[in-house]
Amino acid sequence: MIFEYYRKMKTFFISVSIFACCQLFAQSDKVVKWTATAEQESENTYILTLSAKIDKSWHVYSQFISDEGPVKTSVRLENADKLELVGKSTEEGIRKEGFDDIFGMDLIKFSNQMTIKQRIKSLQPLDSISGDIEYMTCNNEICYPPVEVHFKTPVNKL
Repeated sequence: MIFEYYRKMKTFFISVSIFACCQLFAQSDKVVKWTATAEQESENTYILTLSAKIDKSWHVYSQFISDEGPVKTSVRLENADKLELVGKSTEEGIRKEGFDDIFGMDLIKFSNQMTIKQRIKSLQPLDSISGDIEYMTCNNEICYPPVEVHFKTPVNKL
């Protein structure tokens, strides 16, 4: 009888933990919304633009921070072996650089909006560009676990 009670309690706590974890992952998508566009720049060169709209009091971390703190924003392109990144990506938006109390280190983070631009070269014409954006979002009190968001955007041709 006592074992049955412990089994039920264990099942209950596992269920609650899974639900809470799923809720945390779902919340990240509610405070940050990503959009993607792609423009053909020349015959085989394209500009990929990824834009984040970030809710008030939340922020997303730069691609160009240390691996020792929060998860930095990163972009992984599908079919990357057939594409060549031309130069380093750029970041624009409402940028804050300085000491972060949550992580106890200097960081670069974006509030309200963040735009990443990357020039891409391809040997074959592209109709669309797709991939995943991984990012982490925090406010002054909590951080959500890192999330991956898939994107696919048609290429606006010349």
